[in-house]
Amino acid sequence: MQNFRLRPLRTVPSVLHSTCGTTDDYPDAVFKKAPVPAPVMQRSLASATSVAWIMYQKYAMAVPLYRQEKEWLRMGIDLTRSIMSNWVIQCAASWLKPMCERMREKLITYDIVMSDETTIQCNKEEGRKASSKSYFWLHRNGQYENTPVILFQYTRTRAGENARKFLDGFSGYHISDAYAGYEKVENITRCLCWSHLRRYYLEAIPLNSSKKEIPGSAGAKGRAYCNKLFALEKQWKELPHEERKQKRLEQSIPVLNAFFAWAENVSTNQEPLKKALKYTMNHREYFTNFLLDGRIPISNNMSEISMKAVAVARKNFLFSDTPQGAEASALVFSIIETAKANGLDPYEYLVHILRSLPNLDFYSKPNSLDCHMPWSDTLPEFCYAKKTKKEAEEGK
Repeated sequence: MQNFRLRPLRTVPSVLHSTCGTTDDYPDAVFKKAPVPAPVMQRSLASATSVAWIMYQKYAMAVPLYRQEKEWLRMGIDLTRSIMSNWVIQCAASWLKPMCERMREKLITYDIVMSDETTIQCNKEEGRKASSKSYFWLHRNGQYENTPVILFQYTRTRAGENARKFLDGFSGYHISDAYAGYEKVENITRCLCWSHLRRYYLEAIPLNSSKKEIPGSAGAKGRAYCNKLFALEKQWKELPHEERKQKRLEQSIPVLNAFFAWAENVSTNQEPLKKALKYTMNHREYFTNFLLDGRIPISNNMSEISMKAVAVARKNFLFSDTPQGAEASALVFSIIETAKANGLDPYEYLVHILRSLPNLDFYSKPNSLDCHMPWSDTLPEFCYAKKTKKEAEEGK
């Protein structure tokens, strides 16, 4: 049998061991650790993309968490709705709330703010039954001011004090329905929605046995006056606001005078019509304040359209379990709706801010948030929504 001789291992001189990475001949011969981005949540498996996807699915696509839970499980991931809810609440409080506070600072600098409110159920409000009504409020700027800002607010009640606190610092024209709670908002000129008024007259139109309108009714007459104002506004939609104001003074005032003179002299025992006439005459001044500025819309339809996202999502997830969850919902709705109004892809934008904000010291440097706002011109290209072929052809 052949003998094998083991050879001793060659050793590295000790001088190399002691000077590795420190020798003057190779000053850069050291290991360097690349900076690690801050996580969206400490000590958690949550990522910016997973949290953004959950938010997008629930608040933009109206897919409640219990349905998302099933979809995650189908893909082999046991991600429960309680975990997803915790992720949304914590990330909204940490990263979306500072953004929304900064957005509110911009909103109150505008000359026009539009508001609306709707109900939401919150099961675990302290001292209240689960079936009690809580509220989502919406506040946004007008159509003819640049940079859309759309903000939602959760409150336990519909008290006007909630709107007063949120709009503290705003001084300008406020568009809403005739809810008396908005009287608590200081330093505003109230302008009421003609679409709301038109609905009152629409409900006062009598119907025959075939559910068709009976012609010649006073309700139809009142609606016709409202329709005339809307027809005029449609003609002036593209005009500069100063020219639109002049047109209103020339052509809308005669319609208004005729309408109020008619409403003042109508006599009826029909309850819906009496309600419409009372609503008209009690708020006559507020219904004419749109004449003060050509930028003031004559309806609050933009707010109602923005609020539709809440209505659709609420129909699917039904309620918020806790106040913290309801507040998180208001914050996510604010970010998503403002992003959409500024031409962004809400999912990609959520990913961007959930990746970026954990690495910012925005509490000591609030201005650092500005380049991440939905209207910032420094946002990465992937944040912008893709256009359909039709939109591209129309140059939108």
